Amino acid sequence: MTTNAQFRTRTPFCTLPVSRPVSSRWKRLLAGTALALALALLAAAPIDRPARADTGKRVALVIDNGRYAGLDGRSDRAAANASAMASALRRAGFSVTRADDVGRVAMESSLERFREALAGADLGFVYYTGLAVGLGEREFLLPADAAPAGAEDLPRAALDLDMLLGDLRDGGRKAVVVIDPTAGDALARRVGGGALGTPMEADGLFVVYAHRPGVPPVPPRPEKGPGIFAAALAREMVRPGIPFRESLAEVARVVAERSDGQQLPWLQDRLGDPLVLVPAVAAAAKPPNALPDGQTADQSGQPQAQQSRKATPAKEPPAMAPRW
Repeated sequence: MTTNAQFRTRTPFCTLPVSRPVSSRWKRLLAGTALALALALLAAAPIDRPARADTGKRVALVIDNGRYAGLDGRSDRAAANASAMASALRRAGFSVTRADDVGRVAMESSLERFREALAGADLGFVYYTGLAVGLGEREFLLPADAAPAGAEDLPRAALDLDMLLGDLRDGGRKAVVVIDPTAGDALARRVGGGALGTPMEADGLFVVYAHRPGVPPVPPRPEKGPGIFAAALAREMVRPGIPFRESLAEVARVVAERSDGQQLPWLQDRLGDPLVLVPAVAAAAKPPNALPDGQTADQSGQPQAQQSRKATPAKEPPAMAPRW
């Protein structure tokens, strides 16, 4: 029999009531503290080897489950997250496959085809957005046809995250796995679970959570489009020459600030080498017969004086506040 002592302490999805509203001053203080913690965690344990872009064959699988008929749940945010990430991955040179609102059989088939494609590639990338729940020592990703009545149904209705990571590890190829769960209060109450816990450590994998382990997803903002994590990640991961770990530090800064410190991304890097998704752009070569400013060449190639003109100094653009 399994005892309660074997289970990790989890934070439930429901929000605890507070006796009084949090002042804006404390919100700013919380966000600043959370931001400092996020940047420290993401920048910890730097790797001395220089980061180089892996420009070999790349394959990616983007899964978004936003419509759960059996759970009376629908999220347009999942589709927006997936679209933003799929576009960014294509820009980074990945061959992208999308799996939208897939049941368990289709989800397992998509993952199997991805593993087969990864066997002939140099780098893989899996992005999942949808419902996820932690129960005991296990973490589950829910297919769109999942309708568990209780905790005992989860192993049959959902996919075990550690098994997914183990299968990727056993394939012997490098891969990034990003888990971006949507809020699932009703599911957590139904199965008695909570937020995702820490996944298994798997050599050759770079695992990213949109939220820290043990912390439930932040309810989405009312505006349309991708969530703050997916939008920031899709933007930062394709910056040329920037190591993926540094990109995540900037993602953490943006997410912590925009969520008032409620949401902090988390990573587990077991790749063994620094990863750059987009190579640095080479500086444009200087023309071989470049002439000094103010001179042009005639037909014989000899420099000739150019008529001087009084240039009107360019106006500096007005300062703009950063957009978060």
